[in-house]
Amino acid sequence: MIFFILDQDITLTIEGKQQQVYLACPNFNDKAVKTPIDRVYCTTFSEYQDLNQTFLAQKIHSHLLNEAQIRQMARFPVELGLSNINEPDRLHLQPEFKQQKVSLLEQIQLFRGKKVLHIALLNGVGGGLGDAIIGLTALRVLHKTLKQHFSDVKIDIFTRADRLYYTQAIYQQQNCVNEIKNMPLTLETFFAYDAFLDFSGFIDVYDQFKGMPMLDFYFHKMGIDGNEIKAEDKRNLIKCNRKIERHTAVFLAILQHQGRPLLLFHPKTSTHIRSIPDGQQARFLNFILAQTDYTVVCVLPIEFEHPRFINMTALSASFEHLCCIIKAMDAIITADTVVYHIADSFDIPTVVLFSTIDPVTRVSHYPHTRGLLLPDARDNPLFSKHKHEQLTIEETEGLLKLWENLDLNSVLDALNEVKTQSKSLKTCPVCASQVPSQKQDVWLDYQLFECNHCHAVFSQPHEQADDLIFNETPKHLPDLSQVAQAEQANTLIQGIIAQLHMQKIADIMRFMPNKGAHLDIGCNIGAFVAFCQNLGFSSYGVSNRAELVNAGKNFFPNSLLAVANRWQELPEAFPKQYQIISSFDVLAHITQPKQLAQQVFNHLKSGGYWFLSTPNANRLAFVAGIYNPHKHLGLEHGDLPPQNLIRWQQPTQKQFLIQQGFEIVEQYATPLVEQTVTSVLGDMPDLKLKLDDQEIKIGHETLQSISFTYLAPLFSLIDGYGNFIVTVARKP
Repeated sequence: MIFFILDQDITLTIEGKQQQVYLACPNFNDKAVKTPIDRVYCTTFSEYQDLNQTFLAQKIHSHLLNEAQIRQMARFPVELGLSNINEPDRLHLQPEFKQQKVSLLEQIQLFRGKKVLHIALLNGVGGGLGDAIIGLTALRVLHKTLKQHFSDVKIDIFTRADRLYYTQAIYQQQNCVNEIKNMPLTLETFFAYDAFLDFSGFIDVYDQFKGMPMLDFYFHKMGIDGNEIKAEDKRNLIKCNRKIERHTAVFLAILQHQGRPLLLFHPKTSTHIRSIPDGQQARFLNFILAQTDYTVVCVLPIEFEHPRFINMTALSASFEHLCCIIKAMDAIITADTVVYHIADSFDIPTVVLFSTIDPVTRVSHYPHTRGLLLPDARDNPLFSKHKHEQLTIEETEGLLKLWENLDLNSVLDALNEVKTQSKSLKTCPVCASQVPSQKQDVWLDYQLFECNHCHAVFSQPHEQADDLIFNETPKHLPDLSQVAQAEQANTLIQGIIAQLHMQKIADIMRFMPNKGAHLDIGCNIGAFVAFCQNLGFSSYGVSNRAELVNAGKNFFPNSLLAVANRWQELPEAFPKQYQIISSFDVLAHITQPKQLAQQVFNHLKSGGYWFLSTPNANRLAFVAGIYNPHKHLGLEHGDLPPQNLIRWQQPTQKQFLIQQGFEIVEQYATPLVEQTVTSVLGDMPDLKLKLDDQEIKIGHETLQSISFTYLAPLFSLIDGYGNFIVTVARKP
């Protein structure tokens, strides 16, 4: 990193849109006066060189400050990983950083006793899309490692504004990234952080690490021992934008329903030396189409015609569109570009053709990918180069010869081999099918997959300490010493039945003509049990949390609550048959839903009812692509393992219950409410109107409320997108 000041103010327009203001240092010419930290700018050496050309063109002078002196300032954050001190000299001298080693775990001992660690990561994790995807995989490991020592870790990424256009979509979907900000940043902003990682110029020296996979290079820079990282944590994670995925799904479904597997052919990269030459592309396509039954998809403007060749360039309008297309493929053949890094996230069998780079450095952590180095590529003068745009005639001819000598049979053989090895089937806990499943997310030590048969999303590993575990204890239990117990109990009951997914169930319970035995599974503190008792039911509740059961007995002394680690282990005093069994928000976080359904069926009387609810996997925020699973219901882990192991859709839950012998009496998603809709609309700015020289301000909250009012008539068109699914099932 470098630090500089300016002698004049300047406002720059970036990418034709964003404006960035730089303020002059009032003491620019007086080095004896202390420089204000809000006028000192920090950035990479390469960005400073680019900016300085703009400054000079407008007759603005800059001055580099002494980095060593700034680093000695008391508020200077702690640098984690390998140090990037003296970046300009390092770029010229390029010492052997491979021999340097640091330990992140030793470095963070400086923050012992601190609960929240705030980190600035300078220059992002790579300017290119492929580098950024790999870097973010390493960053997730860093975040996971630090979370073992701190209650919260916030990592803000600072990157060049002109590069953010290419990488912002990837950064924004990563749960380990707190905020994304532009460089340069002021020293005042920098001093607000506890620690920092500086990746300025480090990708430029990666070639020194001969034979080291790029991910391991990132680990080395961060001070992490890559040998201690689990293989699954070395996999990439890309999430498809649900809104864009719905748009592309229509076109892809037409291709998929033709009964032929889909293969993406992607011959182009950002540089000629890694791309399949134009003259060779037709040879590849003709061979693939003649030797296989694939429908070949391409997202590049290639002039080629064949009944089984589909050009989807128009559909691949952005990086996020490309991700959705890749996710739908059965196989991929690509040159050395970002495509295979995305494909790893979705477990798509892929063959990557390398002309200048050793495949080991790129695909060694991708179990569903095979890298093929072109014959004799190591003898080519361009070998080990990542970019080289100004090709001589000899270099062009040499590259073309490498591609001409490639036996295309070896490409298909490699693809068939990786496809065979990739057919690892996972058993869906909902429908018990053994089918290929699409990876949806990664969280802690869990991976989430969507079953291609019933479309339930389930975790691997699929395990918890107890089947009925519910990790979050209510944070605001009434204080017994402050309010009369009867008032507290009534407040708790009213709070329970006022919830959207409980209102209709409460009404059904009120108007039931015969009020027999009722069992509430996962009863929490027993408020619903007490409500049913007040209606005249013989109501019982079980929970695996002793502290909740004990609290419930304090609030509701007459309640019949018991601790049961597994609900079928009912106390002897409890009935064996019930008119109604309820389980609210339980089915999402048990390991064996079929076993629970069978036990409910066995303990219900003939004609008895099962009332249940689960979070809706198709809730509006999730479908709109802005859903944050980590904040679901205000819980620490949200809609993620180990809190929730299964995400349910309405059709999935309906079919599941029918298969277990139940009849569906009613099923619905809870109504959309203003808070849900306005959260999808996003933050609105305040509206300022000027009428007759008088300014009128309409607050953003008022605007959101108005928007909700006008959108309300349209809610019937998006029925089914509420936050919860509620089902009433009957035992015949």
